[in-house]
Amino acid sequence: MVMVGLSEDDNTGDAEVIASQADLQTYLTSVGADWTQPDPNNIEATIPFDPVAAAAWVWGRLDALNALGA
Repeated sequence: MVMVGLSEDDNTGDAEVIASQADLQTYLTSVGADWTQPDPNNIEATIPFDPVAAAAWVWGRLDALNALGA
């Protein structure tokens, strides 16, 4: 089992269960509505946060870790 922790500045210690990539995408969409990320084509600019791509990136790495076994 792999646990992923997501925290903001005012961490309460509360936890969310994220059971699937779709759940992670939904969570990131709800909390990241006003987030930005670096623009890969212009290091001086930012672009809107992409929760679909972020969820796929995280979930892909979780799958890879799980494939290694524990």
